[in-house]
Amino acid sequence: IGLFTPAIIDRWMVTFNDSIPEGTLVVDKTKVDYNTIFTEEEGKGLVSEFQFKNIGEVAFGNPLIIKYKMKNANGTERIEYDTLKKALQPNETTNLSHTYNTTGFSGSNSIEIFVNPQLQEELLYSNNIWTSKVNVKYDKVNPIVDVTFDGRKILNGEIVSPTPSIHVNIKDNNKYLLKTDTVGIKLLMKKNCTGCDTYSQISLQNPNLKYYPASSSENNFRIEYNPEKLEDGTYTFCVQGADANVNYSGVTPYCIEFNVINKSMMSNVFPYPNPFSNFTRFVFTLTGEYIPDEMKIQIMTVSGKVVREITQSEIGPLKIGTNVSEYAWDGKDEYGDKLANGVYLYKVFAKHSGSQYEKLSTDGDKGFKDSWGKLVILR
Repeated sequence: IGLFTPAIIDRWMVTFNDSIPEGTLVVDKTKVDYNTIFTEEEGKGLVSEFQFKNIGEVAFGNPLIIKYKMKNANGTERIEYDTLKKALQPNETTNLSHTYNTTGFSGSNSIEIFVNPQLQEELLYSNNIWTSKVNVKYDKVNPIVDVTFDGRKILNGEIVSPTPSIHVNIKDNNKYLLKTDTVGIKLLMKKNCTGCDTYSQISLQNPNLKYYPASSSENNFRIEYNPEKLEDGTYTFCVQGADANVNYSGVTPYCIEFNVINKSMMSNVFPYPNPFSNFTRFVFTLTGEYIPDEMKIQIMTVSGKVVREITQSEIGPLKIGTNVSEYAWDGKDEYGDKLANGVYLYKVFAKHSGSQYEKLSTDGDKGFKDSWGKLVILR
């Protein structure tokens, strides 16, 4: 017999040990199709639910370990393990559930569940595995930046308090990737004056600044900045926002100009609309740090008879900057009777700590004489 000729087998015997446990992974094909390719947003947990059943006549010796694997097309891999609470008895079934974290796994991925990955003796391992595919959509949508001063949105160039509370909200449409850090965020401010062309970056560790990570209920990252008392002048405040994937809020930062006047003054009060038929509101501007603690508007006939006095509680909340009264006068007198069509006079009284407000000059002052204004009822 040559060296490469196999020996002739006289006898071949196969033995079978019936004391080895055997289980199988069960998938409800009415809910999950092996050929389905799932598509999810990045950050959203991919939930997989299965059952594992001991189909043999022998109990497993110990609680089984389950291996969960997620692998990206670029080779990135995440492996997690879990353990059943107890060893499965013959014909016993346990429910399995696992949530795959899709953060950082954008693109094409394979997912796998392997119950008892050859750690305990078992007749077969091939029926303990389930695999599928998932496409994770990369989050590339810009977040939205919103800036308020003392609780309100301002127009470019509006007057604000010398000690404004500036709130920045960075809201992202992805409700799964929560913004929890300051990566990619910049705050800048400068005073607009000759030779003041350079912006100063506001440190996110500034003691006058606080930030609040986004919550699961609303992906809204918040910043509260309370600068030291500002000098008179015009300032520009800029924000560059970013979401958890460092998608910037814009190609350039969002900027808003605002004005600061430290002296407490008040502009003339303008009814709007004027003339009016049904209602008119009162528009005016306040500067400085303090709002009036006494304010009223008296409406009179041209002969000087007071027909209506509007109190501060009726006018509504006041703020530094442009005010539009919540109160809308309906052209009725103190007794609720409609006043006749025609011209009426009005005068405003405003004080803080007993002192009258100085007048803030505006372009509309030509319609006033000695702080007296006119309004017209035209029904």
